Amino acid sequence: MIGESIMRSDDPVGFLRTLHGVQS
Repeated sequence: MIGESIMRSDDPVGFLRTLHGVQS
């Protein structure tokens, strides 16, 4: 799930935000 969200985002910021959102 997290991998798909990151792959969908072509922005480094979006990738970090996704990780934070899932971890938080």
